[in-house]
Amino acid sequence: MSPIPKSLGKSIQEARKQYHYTQAVLSEKVDISLRHMQQIEYGNNLPGLGTMYRIAKILNLSIDDALFPERTEKSDAYTRLTQRAALCTDYEIEIAIGTIETLLQQRDKAHEVVDIVNRREGEEEKG
Repeated sequence: MSPIPKSLGKSIQEARKQYHYTQAVLSEKVDISLRHMQQIEYGNNLPGLGTMYRIAKILNLSIDDALFPERTEKSDAYTRLTQRAALCTDYEIEIAIGTIETLLQQRDKAHEVVDIVNRREGEEEKG
């Protein structure tokens, strides 16, 4: 058997759990039987194109990521962030972007301070 069903099923299962959906809830949202959803997640069946599209849309799951997880390994935090962002309005996303930009600016300033302190310590050791 091809490794695709196993990796695809695992990707779907992980995304489903991020949303705190049971297999029963997801199968209802996708409009397939619970048994079929279980078989997809266990890697015993491949979903049809229409079913895969609905799963991907509901779980905000990249089909490329689902089929080739080794190419796109992302941290759990990154995955949670992108899934939550998909649930936000444009206005809420703009607020989140502003918050992230502020965090990055503060991090850069902190690095600059550390660099200055390190240079001064190095000069004091020489002098």
